[in-house]
Amino acid sequence: MDKNTFYYALSTMPQVIAAISAILAVFLFRRLETLKNILLGDGSAILNRSHAGEYNFIFEDDVEASKERKTQDLRLRDGINRKDLEEIKRVVQFYSNQEKKVEENGVRINKKSGLQNFYMKFYNTDKLYNDIILFSKITFFVSVVSILSSVTCLSFADFIFLNCLSNSTLVINLIVFILSIAMTVLVVFKSFNEKRSA
Repeated sequence: MDKNTFYYALSTMPQVIAAISAILAVFLFRRLETLKNILLGDGSAILNRSHAGEYNFIFEDDVEASKERKTQDLRLRDGINRKDLEEIKRVVQFYSNQEKKVEENGVRINKKSGLQNFYMKFYNTDKLYNDIILFSKITFFVSVVSILSSVTCLSFADFIFLNCLSNSTLVINLIVFILSIAMTVLVVFKSFNEKRSA
């Protein structure tokens, strides 16, 4: 391999990774905002239905839960206002658990419109939201490693050529480059793997 090919390959890889990372960042920002709005909307739907009295029947025989419900409604309202997804999830889980408890005591629940099904939808979307964030962090870390590796190797190009390490250096950088691209594709694929059904 000649020096020009080596320079060209190592200078092209970080440019490609930087461009893809910038596009990915914009895409993920929009996708995460969409998912967050879905989750906030779910919290608002539970709060509105609670205020409308739709869930009164699941608290009729449980005095303690009925008292706790007011506290949970306040927590839900505050969670929605602060856009705190964990707080909203805890309250939605409270309603789901209460419905499950009355169902076990013989009350018939419509599974499709029930709170347990609603909680599973919320849980799946919340899990997707957190998974995207985790995968994104890993992807951006791999991308940064790829860019730094290429730039560092370019800085020591003369040394690498003098010691006949150009082929192995290029192969290592190419592997990290391909891994970065693969992680990017995985994150995009994962972000559309939405499971709203229970």
